Amino acid sequence: MAKCSREQRDRAVDLYVRYERCAADVIRELGYPSRGMLPVWYRERLEEERTGVPSRRGERYRRHTDEQKRAAVDPLPRTRQAPETHHARARLSEKP
Repeated sequence: MAKCSREQRDRAVDLYVRYERCAADVIRELGYPSRGMLPVWYRERLEEERTGVPSRRGERYRRHTDEQKRAAVDPLPRTRQAPETHHARARLSEKP
């Protein structure tokens, strides 16, 4: 799914309002967004205007801290040997 910039969303919503909330006309002119996404952007714009708090849609957020990422990729201490594979056991049994 392609992500649209804030400017692209604003342009689409402006046209949506100008075209009397006709999603097909906006999509025909811009080539984006999907028919279902445009009303969502419109509702977000209304909410932003009502509350004065900008939408955080599209912002990246960090799920994990750098420390958590490092801990995830640091090698774990080996407490036991890896089990032999089926092929390795078969080769051992073939030896005279």
